[in-house]
Amino acid sequence: MIIKPEDSLCIVEIDEKGEKSAEILVKTLSMTGTKRQTITTDNLRQLAKDFGVTLPKKFL
Repeated sequence: MIIKPEDSLCIVEIDEKGEKSAEILVKTLSMTGTKRQTITTDNLRQLAKDFGVTLPKKFL
């Protein structure tokens, strides 16, 4: 199986080596430097409100 960093969705077949394969996948994807998930400031504020927490302004 070839996993390219630009793939937005990677499906890994789970077998007896599945756990090790998943570990390698996570490490490989974490080294690409590409952001896979982002959140806007407004979305972060709404999420904090929904969970009843106060965000320090230095995080925004």
